[in-house]
Amino acid sequence: MIALNKWSLLQTGKLGSKFGAIAMVIVLMVACDDDDENVDAGNSVSNIRIVEVDAANDQVTLKNFGEGDADISDFFFCNQRNYVAVSQTTNNGTDLNLSQNEEITFTIPIDDNASDVAIYNTGGSFTSADVMVDFMQYGGSFTSTGRENVAVEKGIWTAGEFIEGGSPFTYGGDGTTNGASTWESTTDTSTGESNVRLILVNSSSDEVTLKNFGDADADISAYIFCNRRVYTALSGTANNGSDLILSSDEEIIFTIPIDNEASDVSIYSSNAFTSADAMVDFMQYGGSFTSTGRENVAVEKGIWTENEFVPNPGPFRYTGDGDQNGASFWE
Repeated sequence: MIALNKWSLLQTGKLGSKFGAIAMVIVLMVACDDDDENVDAGNSVSNIRIVEVDAANDQVTLKNFGEGDADISDFFFCNQRNYVAVSQTTNNGTDLNLSQNEEITFTIPIDDNASDVAIYNTGGSFTSADVMVDFMQYGGSFTSTGRENVAVEKGIWTAGEFIEGGSPFTYGGDGTTNGASTWESTTDTSTGESNVRLILVNSSSDEVTLKNFGDADADISAYIFCNRRVYTALSGTANNGSDLILSSDEEIIFTIPIDNEASDVSIYSSNAFTSADAMVDFMQYGGSFTSTGRENVAVEKGIWTENEFVPNPGPFRYTGDGDQNGASFWE
């Protein structure tokens, strides 16, 4: 056995203390290094955004703008409060784990003319801004029938704003920018003007034909027929299978009840039926409907003359070039 004196034990204790202190410093340094690594890893987050909505083909494309992988298998689509689980939706053959900058296209039913489109990271909490991931709307503002209010609460949309023009709609932001101004319509309607006119009224078959004489697309989804103060929304009226965005020179036929002998027929861009600004076009046949129709509005608008009408028999066809008005341009 080796004998240790008191001094040797004291020296050994000091040495042990020094080694203990050095070891503690090393542990602290490693811990700090580990913290730094966790911070870096924490910045590598996913960022899923809607980047294209092709309403005509019922397709929505998502993209991961983040630095980390994104598992979207629990996500839900929502459009006008119709909910579809991403996992139950047909896509372009991609799995549901998106790497950085990866895109995926889904096929879901979407209205051709107007809708909101949102994605949520879970189902059942569609009124929660916390679980909404992204949102856009086109063709109108869906405050009561969509989830615009949730997007406004989340701070990614402005109340009442929507993307104008025709589909497809493309997101032009960098993944951090929001709102309708970051979206654009692939169908450019910024140049030229639309000019929708009545061109055929066939009272015997209850058919009315409209045509866009303009050089820009015309969205007529909010238009309303008026005949003898009976009002019918075009969106709820049977037509010949066309959508309600008319390209230049495109025609569309609607079926609405019309009097065989005499009536006025007009179209409005909104339900302000006494407003000349809201009236789009007007004609009347078989008589003058000053008190029971909207002749006075057409006179105020400058597109008809008081007490003027197209004489029977019909059908009645417009022969003008889109800028000419009055009974003399009907036959």
